[in-house]
Amino acid sequence: MYLTEAAVLESVHPATSLVPSYSGGAVTLVGRFFTQTNQTQCVFADNDGVFGIRPATFINATLFTCIAPSHMFGTINVSLTDASVYTEPDTWVPFQYICTYTVLSPCDVS
Repeated sequence: MYLTEAAVLESVHPATSLVPSYSGGAVTLVGRFFTQTNQTQCVFADNDGVFGIRPATFINATLFTCIAPSHMFGTINVSLTDASVYTEPDTWVPFQYICTYTVLSPCDVS
């Protein structure tokens, strides 16, 4: 039997997305000790709780990618999960939706 290191989530790139948009765009979650699994998902949460769960694509032992859901402007949190709690339960990294207000598309959409 051998022990493996627990996955560690360190950051998300880019750390911002423009609002309004139909999605937050592609994001890359950076960390260590990731392993390939078909069950990994990106979890997006704000002060009201989880508002989006998206499939994550394994790139290598330090990278996953996913598409961020649409959201109103402000800072939210992102994490990774799978059926066996992929990263530490309270491992969240910040992600910010930035306002790109125009007359035809206000920023307070969600």
